[in-house]
Amino acid sequence: MAAQRALELPIAVEVLAACLVIGATQEQALRAVASGLGGTLAADFHRVAGALAVGAEVGEAWSLVPASDVRSLAALLSRAHLTGAAVAPQLWMLADQHRQAARTVAMDAARTLGVRSTGPLGLCFLPAFVLVTVVPLVLSLLETGT
Repeated sequence: MAAQRALELPIAVEVLAACLVIGATQEQALRAVASGLGGTLAADFHRVAGALAVGAEVGEAWSLVPASDVRSLAALLSRAHLTGAAVAPQLWMLADQHRQAARTVAMDAARTLGVRSTGPLGLCFLPAFVLVTVVPLVLSLLETGT
């Protein structure tokens, strides 16, 4: 679940930046991105957009999300709301950072897959090994011993 969220976050941040570039408010951008996502990230974005819709400050709205992976996004959007600065370039850089983190998560998952597959693979090949090598050896020893 965390891996899926790590893979979705860079895309969500890029789409959020694109929405803000074309003039959407943070609430509208968050709702648009959340409607295209699924899972916990979409729920977090909907929660923040809902809080913004009822008049919460941006920092206050993001404090409703307990997930640590969106803290940097929340900080950027809060700062942009306070200063009025364009946030899209920073969001694209943040998306690149999250993409690197997602790549690391994917590589770690790929590395552990090889280790996890050896147990079941060994259990599948063990009976075949016994039938092909050990049983004929035992039978040949029994035949020569009698």
